[in-house]
Amino acid sequence: MPLDNDDLLREILLLLPPEPSSLLRASVVCKRWRRFVSDRGFLRRFRAHHAKPPVLGFFCVNAGTGYYFSPTLDPPDRIPAARFSLPQRHRESLDFVECRHGLVLFLDKKLSEAVVWNPISGRQRRVAIPPEFGNPEKWGIIYAVVLCAAGDDDHGHGHGDCDLDYFKLVVVRMGVKDYRHVSACLYESKSGVWGNVVSTTTTGAFIFPAKPSVLVGNALCWLLNRKTEGDILEFDFEVQKLVVTERPLDCEIANRGLPFLRIMRTEQNNLGLIGYTGRSLRLWERKVNYDGVATWFLQKTIDLVKHLSPVELRWSSINGYDEDHNVLFLWIFNGSLMIQLDSIQFDYLIRNNRRHGEKDRTVQASTRWATDTACDLATPKRATPARARQAWSPLDINVIKVNVGAGFDEHTRSGSTGLVMRNHVGALTRAQALWYERAADSRMMEAIAIRDGIRLAHDLRLTHISMESGAFGGC
Repeated sequence: MPLDNDDLLREILLLLPPEPSSLLRASVVCKRWRRFVSDRGFLRRFRAHHAKPPVLGFFCVNAGTGYYFSPTLDPPDRIPAARFSLPQRHRESLDFVECRHGLVLFLDKKLSEAVVWNPISGRQRRVAIPPEFGNPEKWGIIYAVVLCAAGDDDHGHGHGDCDLDYFKLVVVRMGVKDYRHVSACLYESKSGVWGNVVSTTTTGAFIFPAKPSVLVGNALCWLLNRKTEGDILEFDFEVQKLVVTERPLDCEIANRGLPFLRIMRTEQNNLGLIGYTGRSLRLWERKVNYDGVATWFLQKTIDLVKHLSPVELRWSSINGYDEDHNVLFLWIFNGSLMIQLDSIQFDYLIRNNRRHGEKDRTVQASTRWATDTACDLATPKRATPARARQAWSPLDINVIKVNVGAGFDEHTRSGSTGLVMRNHVGALTRAQALWYERAADSRMMEAIAIRDGIRLAHDLRLTHISMESGAFGGC
């Protein structure tokens, strides 16, 4: 029989789809198949053959509970969220930054260290931040990036093969008082040393913390905020150069704020920019001619009205971007949406994240609690906390579950609120995100998030809801 030929069987197994369950199912056919699919050499070839594995999920950050993994695949390929989570004792002082090439990066400001974690193997490595960046008292707005040392140009390399043996780490720092001064430094695990610190001057802008970097060729790119809203900071780690690139002049999206902008990597591996108008996506691409002159071109316009209803587009904004798959994540009125920008394929991300043991509250009781909480925040010398004065009793009915959260940027003094609404069986029914140009502090933003949830419940004439805030808990 043809399958008696080991080489032929290996080639056939190599063509299995890259979903997580494919090799697992093949391994239970017989011992011979199990031996082939568990061989390290075969696994390297398998990953190299499938240059772009499926998106297993994405990491989200909550102001109150930290980071969490949100899977995207359906069973049996779905990865449990707990599988990609550090033990709690390792998370207490860590700030989640971003992930790339199968590696996750955290910053430990207490110990002045960057923590690189491989969620597949569970291994982690700590790298001390260089002295110019490492004093927590003098950290300005600092950002860090991790990437596999092989990069994306080595098509024979499968990210994950080298685990934590070969990676690069970039740290970016801006002055505490002078945002125009930007510094960057590169660390390579192979040599185990930091390179020289390179610097440049911006026009008074700074990196927007909620927008991760995008890798374009040998350059890492970030969006800049403030006076140059929408401009881009680029760090070429091969030539050790730090520059600022202006956004397209006719990209009027930038005036709406950074929730409507995102850096992208085009099909030609050029720098791109996504602008969201509320009804369409405008994709810009920067091209450089033989004389080194860079020009922006409008590459593509995606009319979302043709794919989504006007109701779905209410209160929508860009939530994330995956450079490896050219996928955009969009918050819409009734959920979260994943858009493949090459094929214009739309996939809804609807999950049941309902927790066990939550008590149900009425809208009226939640309103009183949120009002008292706001008063406590305004008068901090009040003796008794608001929650201690409330006597809650669970309701024996089906309720609407609402999760609210908030973000606050101490440098811009701006904030944002977001909420996800589910019915009594956990089905996602609504989502919204709001931006506030002026904010007092993070706790006030959490109170505003609760207020936004209550207002929405009132507008929808809901009789009972169960609301959970990252900072204040359930109510």
